[in-house]
Amino acid sequence: PLPDVVAQAREPVAVREDGPRQLRLDDERPRARVLDDVRELLDRGAPARGHGRATEARRHGLHLDHLEAVVEHDHHRRASADPASRELAGDPVDARWSAATHAALDALSLPEALIEAGASKAAAELLTAGWGDLWGEGIASVSALCVLRDGLLQSGSNAHYRFVDGVDRLPQAFARELGDRVRTRCRVIAIEQGESQLRIAYLRDGKRETISADRAICALPFWLLREIETPAQWSAGKRAAIASQRAFSALRTTFQMRSRYWLAHGENGQAQTDLGGISAVYDVGAFQNAKRGLLQTYSGGAQARRLAALPEAERHDEILRALDRVFPGALAQCESAASWSWDAQPHVRGASAWFAPGEMTRQAAHLASVEGRVHFAGDHTSPWIRWMQGALYSGLRAAREVHEAEA
Repeated sequence: PLPDVVAQAREPVAVREDGPRQLRLDDERPRARVLDDVRELLDRGAPARGHGRATEARRHGLHLDHLEAVVEHDHHRRASADPASRELAGDPVDARWSAATHAALDALSLPEALIEAGASKAAAELLTAGWGDLWGEGIASVSALCVLRDGLLQSGSNAHYRFVDGVDRLPQAFARELGDRVRTRCRVIAIEQGESQLRIAYLRDGKRETISADRAICALPFWLLREIETPAQWSAGKRAAIASQRAFSALRTTFQMRSRYWLAHGENGQAQTDLGGISAVYDVGAFQNAKRGLLQTYSGGAQARRLAALPEAERHDEILRALDRVFPGALAQCESAASWSWDAQPHVRGASAWFAPGEMTRQAAHLASVEGRVHFAGDHTSPWIRWMQGALYSGLRAAREVHEAEA
């Protein structure tokens, strides 16, 4: 099902990232045709989809009543996704989809799956360079099914949605609708389940309080949920999923530049790199009407943790020097910088979930399953791990479950 990009070793392809480097694509066809096939693989929704692609996003002002329409639009657009990709990973949003059906793919990493499909080791390296470091502890540590599912869900359309005036508009809209029903500075410490109700225990200003409810929706990622006391009657499958869910370490650094100087050089500000310190670069100021520019870098896994542990000035200096090698001029143009480590946020402690080979087969069926009167939401329970649409999709699903549940 993977595109037949490679066959017999013939001609090396020069890739200029950190200086000239030779990666061999094992293909007898002319080099230009090989690169066309690689681009086609990316464009057809293979794993690089969603990272560093130079697509023209559309700006939309979204309100809460638009969110279900956006999720529904995404469901329909996947109908036009590449048939080979659907054959490979199925339709992850279909209620009948099961990771166990794709256990053979789940047992492999993506580089292993590419090589098994006929790619050389060098071709697998080329196809996963840069963006692959933004998965788990590197792409070789992650289930191929996990990565290809993400690529399939990103395929079928170049339409992207953005919140006009920033993502903060979403929680602000919730706050306006919910008012004082939102309780802040409350740390949940236990979920106690009875026959007809459940009780949530939490600490507020150091004092234990409780609230009773017919049902609850838990949106905590499982690596935080395992620190909370949960009902003993929860299933063994759910408990195993909670105990083993992994958290991805990510660091995002944004640099304000005096201008979008890269445009004058014919560059769009998007890049993948194997420099090590940074893996991806985005022009995040492309939708602002301003003279200045914003370049944003992402680092993952061990590199993200190493950089986050550095003093801020040292961290920004190292990343900026790497960025200057990708888009020369960054050192001279930079005015200020700010970075964000998800690991360092005490109520998050990780950017997203990920699955090592074999783990989706064991865990996927238990991520969103209802346990008594407790329902589960969050992108980690959805097909779209890592993405906002996964959180929205899961919230709508959990709300429907509560609405349709027996009293």
